[in-house]
Amino acid sequence: MIINVYYDDPFDCDLIDISIRSDQNVEELQQLFFEWLFNEKNDHAYWIVENGVKKGCDYDANAFVQWINQFCLGDKAQMIAQHLPMNNKYPTIFF
Repeated sequence: MIINVYYDDPFDCDLIDISIRSDQNVEELQQLFFEWLFNEKNDHAYWIVENGVKKGCDYDANAFVQWINQFCLGDKAQMIAQHLPMNNKYPTIFF
């Protein structure tokens, strides 16, 4: 399944291809990703650290793809293209 990853600009979206299990949906995966990403117990490369304190995360669709491929058994994802206008024929998740 090809999906748009929408940031704040309909002319700057990424396209990823993801194969998900039949019992999942993309929004569910996105929510699980955000739960993992913003959990301060998780150490990953996306943290913004100031004076040794995790202040937030700097991430994009590549982080989502990497997370899917690392943590979701049976799910595979890959980046197709970046910085494109949103394509309304594909489902969209919002970052």
